[in-house]
Amino acid sequence: MKYEVVIGPWRKQLPIAKETYESITLAHNRLLSASFIEESFDIVLNNYFNFQKVLLSDAARQMIFMNMDDREFHDTAQTISVNIINLLSSARLYLDQTKHQLSGFFDSKYGLKDKFKLSCESTYDEQLGYRAMEELRNYGQHRGLPVHSLLRDSQRYEFHPGKELLLFSSTPMLDLNTLQIDKKFKRSILKELIGFGDQVDLRWLIQEYLASLGNIHFKLRESLQDILEKSEKTIKEARDKYLSKYNEKEKVVFLVASDENGHDEDHLFLNFRSVKRRKYLEAKNRKTNALLNGCVIGQHIDTKKDE
Repeated sequence: MKYEVVIGPWRKQLPIAKETYESITLAHNRLLSASFIEESFDIVLNNYFNFQKVLLSDAARQMIFMNMDDREFHDTAQTISVNIINLLSSARLYLDQTKHQLSGFFDSKYGLKDKFKLSCESTYDEQLGYRAMEELRNYGQHRGLPVHSLLRDSQRYEFHPGKELLLFSSTPMLDLNTLQIDKKFKRSILKELIGFGDQVDLRWLIQEYLASLGNIHFKLRESLQDILEKSEKTIKEARDKYLSKYNEKEKVVFLVASDENGHDEDHLFLNFRSVKRRKYLEAKNRKTNALLNGCVIGQHIDTKKDE
């Protein structure tokens, strides 16, 4: 095999050692894997955002429209079920693909995959919302829909003296009597849930689940930080080194591995696109630890006191 750096559109070629090629390639693949992990976590949060939008939309529908029939009611419950299934499936995608990425280009000496698995297992033991939603995912994929009923409600709230508003809400409920019939649903988890009554508000379970996933993910980010900084440094130094040899202003640099006949077997571009994307997602998705303390209200509330 022949290993080369290729610079610019004119394909200026510079031979490099196999060890150099493999070192740069490893750094590149680590950065790409970290970006994939952030992408899968972002999919989870986008699905949670869609779930919240459906609930808010249904609450607004109650406020604005009258005479909604059973067909509309069941269609809404089904839509919420679909959103929850998408959310839980994407969470499983995140957990499984993260383990795969960590076992691919990160040496076993770091123990990142084992640390991640341990973090998931300890969270499962500590957080009811996490283990309940993991079990509900199995139930939703194989045996039944996650939303058993939909509680629509409106309550008067005095936001300040002399100012009352009707607050509309839409609450997907989990019916524990239905789960009791399902012999495959874990009895230990069902017993914990029964302590909250015959029906359980799915919103707080999902909220706790997402906050737990966020904590797991932030711990992983901390474990990856030093490795990724070194990988970024490796790519930057390689780009600077090879561009300086030709006094090139051209930013296109890629590595090529070719066989004895000159056919390209592998190639990769040395750029920071995956790094920029990862850092954008890290900045965007940094508030999940605050999910347990947040709620959404879709109505402007005038907090000015009457004069």
